[in-house]
Amino acid sequence: MKALWRRVAALERRRIEDSGRPEVTIRFAHLHSLPHTYIGERHERLIRGFPSDVPDGDCVIQEYPGPGPRLDFGFGPGTMLLKFIESDGNGHTKGYWPGE
Repeated sequence: MKALWRRVAALERRRIEDSGRPEVTIRFAHLHSLPHTYIGERHERLIRGFPSDVPDGDCVIQEYPGPGPRLDFGFGPGTMLLKFIESDGNGHTKGYWPGE
């Protein structure tokens, strides 16, 4: 969480230097990640919706095993995509295999 706030602060400082006022936009999405035991290359695909400015939006991104194209939403500088990851209750992310 500290790393997230450091990144936000860095973006705010950069925007203040460029334009004199901070302009940071945060977009939210839900990430269905692969199981924490998966080792190897992974890529992401948009399953539903589009990252929005509200945390309870319907955007879902799914991780898939193997290489693949980079998921790019075309956001401008100063936009941060915050991905929510579900927990399994034991300190690990809840893993989803594609197709579940």
